[in-house]
Amino acid sequence: MKKSGLLILSSVLVLGGLTSLASCGNGDDTEEVTKGTITISGNLSCEVGGSSQLSATVTNDDTREGVTWSSSDTSIATIDSTGKVSGIKEGTVTITCTMVADPSVSQEVTFTVNPSSDPSVEIVAPTTSLTVGSSFILEAEVYNPKGQALTFNWESQNNISTISGNSETITVNPVREGSEVIKLTLIIGQVQLVSSVSLYYQDDFTSYTEIATKEDFDTIILGDADKTLDGKYCLTADIDLEGEKINGANLALSLTGTFDGRGYTLSNYEIVGNVDGDGYYPNTALFKSITASGSFRNTHLSAYTNQEGIGWGSSILVNELGGTVSNCLIEYENKYNQGKEGWFPFNAAIAGTLQANATIRDCVIDVTGDGQGGVMAIAAYPAGGVKENGQMGDPQNFTVNGIYTNQTSAATYGSAWEWGGPITIAKNVVTDIVWDSEEASTYSTLNSTLWNLVDNTMPSLKNI
Repeated sequence: MKKSGLLILSSVLVLGGLTSLASCGNGDDTEEVTKGTITISGNLSCEVGGSSQLSATVTNDDTREGVTWSSSDTSIATIDSTGKVSGIKEGTVTITCTMVADPSVSQEVTFTVNPSSDPSVEIVAPTTSLTVGSSFILEAEVYNPKGQALTFNWESQNNISTISGNSETITVNPVREGSEVIKLTLIIGQVQLVSSVSLYYQDDFTSYTEIATKEDFDTIILGDADKTLDGKYCLTADIDLEGEKINGANLALSLTGTFDGRGYTLSNYEIVGNVDGDGYYPNTALFKSITASGSFRNTHLSAYTNQEGIGWGSSILVNELGGTVSNCLIEYENKYNQGKEGWFPFNAAIAGTLQANATIRDCVIDVTGDGQGGVMAIAAYPAGGVKENGQMGDPQNFTVNGIYTNQTSAATYGSAWEWGGPITIAKNVVTDIVWDSEEASTYSTLNSTLWNLVDNTMPSLKNI
């Protein structure tokens, strides 16, 4: 008898995807395999500076691995892992959503970034490093969608510039060396906007005496005959002083002019003094004093003290500071520790004592060595005398703004000692820093024109 054949008809329902038939066993059966689909929903436009949240509906994603998002032009619009689109500038991009489990499944949409309806302003500078004696143009790029009346108010925050004009463009003339911030307050209709730009003004170094070698430094600085350095001096190279012992007590050098390291390093020297009849060492430092007219800046110092350099107010830079120390990186090794509990040397990294109106600004200080814990004032001690009744002296008029150090807060500067009152102005002092785990944003006052600022790295000076 002939068996009758059995005909099996398969019906397939396709829901937005592709279907394939896979043979199974001896080829007589089939299994339906349906690819996934993606549907994107949400507002497909936003303004410059605005955002829009997109979402994806996925079918046949049994793995639950989700999707990825991408933008065809991130200069126009970016999109994060959640589907949030941020408008950067006017234009059109393609947004693509892709299934993680099956990258062959994706969906594209066109996204438009429209002009902002809000006004804005941004200052454009030709460069952030300029020379004293020159002039330059600053321009305000204003977005004024409603064409409203504009009122400009430009100002120098640090008062080391003169400004000519008060419109969308101004002429700026640097008056002296230093960090400057030019601020613009713009009134557009009833809206007030503020924009600023940070600049650095450097001197014209053609008028400076250049120091390029150890021999230059020994002759021009340490060998100055009248002990008064009233000129302008700059480093043009890193200088290794080869372990030279500098007896500042004997030299009694006074810096009344300007020393600009231009970001270079003066390293490997030791500060020493002469022991007196009672076995004590006198105050000693590279300079006996930096007077009110004196300025020491943009220099990387790497030096050390030992037992011969532990006098009251000793320092690897200056004993008596009456002028300005700014934008210096100081690596100070204190090699001497007497080993007695409660003992400490009265020395410091920057200055032994501060005189009225002294300024310390934007310095990075790394202290190491056996006597690190005993260095009681890596910035400086207050100067001044004790009142007749034995009470604390009057507050001292110093400016300390921008100190970043690995020392503890108790060892940063002498804020109140029996021979001087508290420092009245001390801002942006950050202590207890672990250099290799600190974000660059910590160093908020340091000018990136002068400093290399990188996460998890101690700041370093740039050559200018």
